[in-house]
Amino acid sequence: MERFFSFLEHLHNITSLSVRVYSRDGAVLLFGSGCEADSVFPLHKGFIQGTLEYWEKDKLLYGGTKTAEGLVVVLGPSNSMQVLSSALEIVQYACPPSTKAPESIKTRSAAVERDEVTDYFLQCVESGHVQPPYSVDLLYLDQIRDGDVDGIRMESLPPCYDPENNVYMQAVFTKWVEYMACSATALATRAAIDGGVDPATAYAISDLYLQRLLKCQTVTDITDMRMSMRLTFAEQVQRAKETRSKQSYVDKAKIYISHHLNKPFTLDELAVALALNKSYLCRKFKEETGMSIMQFVREQRVDAAASMLKHTDEDVIAIANHLCFQSQSHFTAVFKQLKGITPQKFRNQAKVLQ
Repeated sequence: MERFFSFLEHLHNITSLSVRVYSRDGAVLLFGSGCEADSVFPLHKGFIQGTLEYWEKDKLLYGGTKTAEGLVVVLGPSNSMQVLSSALEIVQYACPPSTKAPESIKTRSAAVERDEVTDYFLQCVESGHVQPPYSVDLLYLDQIRDGDVDGIRMESLPPCYDPENNVYMQAVFTKWVEYMACSATALATRAAIDGGVDPATAYAISDLYLQRLLKCQTVTDITDMRMSMRLTFAEQVQRAKETRSKQSYVDKAKIYISHHLNKPFTLDELAVALALNKSYLCRKFKEETGMSIMQFVREQRVDAAASMLKHTDEDVIAIANHLCFQSQSHFTAVFKQLKGITPQKFRNQAKVLQ
């Protein structure tokens, strides 16, 4: 029971939700965290007959569930149903109403069992191994997404990443920090793309930092790598935002086209995406590039096709369909017009050169 209460105490620290545990009949408060120890909270009428329920009181949300032993766990108040429901799912997963494991878990020998999750979580609580709050992860991702370089420089990683503040599983602690760094890099990559960094650039940075991670020898090395990674992504986002603010409409049109080579689009859709008049956009594009927008699109798609012909084994018709050509014959005609040879001859020549 003490381990269960420690688990709930940690849940309160993570979510900031008040936690109460009542006796089977709901009459006696056995445990409270984030609330007065002797407070008595009126349970929703009929709640103790069920296993999971939500209700509203004074425009605030509450939720509760029952453990296998019949204890009543109540969380709340909360303004967020998402936070409340997620916290209750954690409680139900750790202390399910039934001790019978789902068939899907029983039949998968490699699956993590419910008891393993509960034991691991409680061991972490008892030993002081604390994950950073979810709000901290969201803050870090927002800083990258916003290109907030100064904000990142002013902060450090949470204390849980300092080996001196962790006493749990010292023998594998470095490996655990390495796994966390891998996850952080993947999330940071996607945050950078959301912030406007070109996906190819973002994934290249991710790969390079994962290669650096393999060379890290200590927890301090990994922590330094994570901080450098966050700063690099934030700087890339900042640079992308500055570039976008200076870009001409033609540059923005080219970026849109590069992101839609494998997606059909019309000039009307392009103009709407750039918030421009279609005639004005077409005229400015022709003035700056010397060709029409659709001529530029055809050239870019043929260049992409040439790369696929050279570096993949995709059929010619599959490449034509992928890059939105009307048919294989249309693709062949356009490709020959721009490259001087047919797609198949181009592939054959590329193989000989390789």
